Amino acid sequence: MEKTAYKDIFDNEQIIGASTIVKIGSMRIVASLDADHEYHFLLMPIAHRESFTELTGDELKDMQFAERAISEFYKAHGIDGYSKIELVGKGAGRTIEHLHWHFVPGKSDVFHNNPKERPIHRNGEQMKEVIDSLRPEFEEIIKKLKQ
Repeated sequence: MEKTAYKDIFDNEQIIGASTIVKIGSMRIVASLDADHEYHFLLMPIAHRESFTELTGDELKDMQFAERAISEFYKAHGIDGYSKIELVGKGAGRTIEHLHWHFVPGKSDVFHNNPKERPIHRNGEQMKEVIDSLRPEFEEIIKKLKQ
């Protein structure tokens, strides 16, 4: 049996799948293991993409829809603004070669590029609890948005 070569953790479905709150077509919304805020999410394509310019038309549509779902989630929790952060290139501090965006409530100056500096650190059991609590709410939001 051929062993799969992973470019990074985001390409390992066994690992990243456990952190996925919901999949929206070709995109996934993921809870952050090390987070600046309780509602710090990652949005990423399921297929490996290193750059925004590699996204397909369908991936772009799914990305927009997923961002709408995150925005609606924030509104439902009384959060009136968020930062969408993508680090592009090593010079910007990017360490993961899989395209992804961080969504953090409030201004981007609260974002810590180094996960060790983030105030919330969750273990596996805590991640499971977070995912299990967030999934039904996101599924309901997605259902409403599709109507």
